[in-house]
Amino acid sequence: MAHAQLISYSYTRGSDLLHVQATVDDAVQVLPATHLDPPEFDAAHCQAVILWDEPLDHTNAPTREQVLRMLPWITDWCAIPLITFDDD
Repeated sequence: MAHAQLISYSYTRGSDLLHVQATVDDAVQVLPATHLDPPEFDAAHCQAVILWDEPLDHTNAPTREQVLRMLPWITDWCAIPLITFDDD
C-alpha cells in the first residue's frame, strides 16, 4: 500500500464519484535503472476516483476522517502532470 497525504477531495451533488487528490510516495520514476543501480522513485501529486455506494449529497458525503481512513486502500492513483509553460 502506498503512503498518501490527502490534499483535497470533492464530489458533484447527485454523482456517485468521489474525487481524491493526494501526495503519494513512490508514485513516479525519477531515475532509470542502470547496470549497477535500481530505478529511483519519488512522491507526486496524484488523483483517484472512488465509486460511492449511492449518489452523494450533503446528507451522505464522506467526512475528511473517512477519506483519510480510505487512503491506504486506494491502489489506482494517477499522477497529475506538472503544468508547463512555453518559452516565448
